[in-house]
Amino acid sequence: MNKYEILDKVKAVASDISGVDKNKLSMSTSINNDLKIDGDDIEDLIRLLDKEFHLNYEGFDFSRYFNSENEIRPVLSIFNKILNKNVPQKLTTYDVTIGDIVDWAYNGYWKES
Repeated sequence: MNKYEILDKVKAVASDISGVDKNKLSMSTSINNDLKIDGDDIEDLIRLLDKEFHLNYEGFDFSRYFNSENEIRPVLSIFNKILNKNVPQKLTTYDVTIGDIVDWAYNGYWKES
């Protein structure tokens, strides 16, 4: 499969999850910032893409790029505090683009940005 075919499939899945028109997506579209995909939604995105491309997760640190549901759900965070659960709050500092995912699928491995 060539990069254009991979791009088309990645855009289709990202569009389905985010609700953003597939034709408005490009290699530089940010999964986090432009599409607002995070938490359970990013898990769904990666799971669906893994079915299609059999992604190699070696070197991919999910927590480096995406927030967990606890980190994006303030009510759950408050509940954790009441129960004295120390769940660190963070905002992602590294952005993942559609192009990063296309490269991941095409190259067969995750390349650190």
